[in-house]
Amino acid sequence: MWAARRGRGQYREALALAIRYEAVARSAGDQAFVLLADRILGLSHHFLGNQGLARQHTEQVRRVARGSENPPNTEFQLSPEVAAASLLTRILWLQGFPDQALAMLGGAIDAAQRSGHRFSMSYVLTFAGCPASVWTGNLSETQKYINMITDLDLGNEVIDHLTQWWSLVLRLLQGDERDVLIASYIEPRVDLSTLSEIVVLGSGSTITMPSPNDEVGDALWSLPEVLRVNAELLLWRDAPGACLRTAPRAESIRKPLTKPAIPIEPTEPQGSTLSDDFRII
Repeated sequence: MWAARRGRGQYREALALAIRYEAVARSAGDQAFVLLADRILGLSHHFLGNQGLARQHTEQVRRVARGSENPPNTEFQLSPEVAAASLLTRILWLQGFPDQALAMLGGAIDAAQRSGHRFSMSYVLTFAGCPASVWTGNLSETQKYINMITDLDLGNEVIDHLTQWWSLVLRLLQGDERDVLIASYIEPRVDLSTLSEIVVLGSGSTITMPSPNDEVGDALWSLPEVLRVNAELLLWRDAPGACLRTAPRAESIRKPLTKPAIPIEPTEPQGSTLSDDFRII
């Protein structure tokens, strides 16, 4: 259920399920499921824009993973260390720590290489490597990561779509001023729920210059960048009153998102069994 909500970009509902899952995992005392609870809480908070809370949960996962030769794990595709380091790369960048973010990315890639797990490497590169290289303007690194993902040839639809998406962003960023602005519009909107739309968008011979649009649903992590690009789009179109229209919203995003979108106090599930609640994921 949590994965389905995440796949649809419904991060508020995903967070509510993650909180419920955490309560059940802690009451059961199974450390593997407690660790998974921290992982999905970290992801949910990250996409909702609550980077402080996301970092707390994700650093706990990484501490446990690195402090044990055989950390508790579930069959959730990725090892805790790979998952945590990948997410922390994004969180640290968004919190304003670029050097730490890039160091964490190196750790994530090392962990994926040690695992010998092809999906882990693809995950690190699409979820952390490509975005971090684009954010730092290191487009040669972006191309390297895309080539690495392509060589892995997983045949995974989500990874394939993400690779196509990053290839589109890279191509646009290497184009003229118009292309770069379109890339800036597309890049902060990447989400599992928007992948198919973006792939279709990139399949045409030309891409129409988008209009300003601040609708990001629950994916509030990228809202400041979305609003910045909206202002650039207004200036590009030489729209009257562009500065006046963007000023109030620009002022509002200076306030950090320090509170979760919904209360985070865990509550005891009513009328459900332990096995039912472990199916929340």
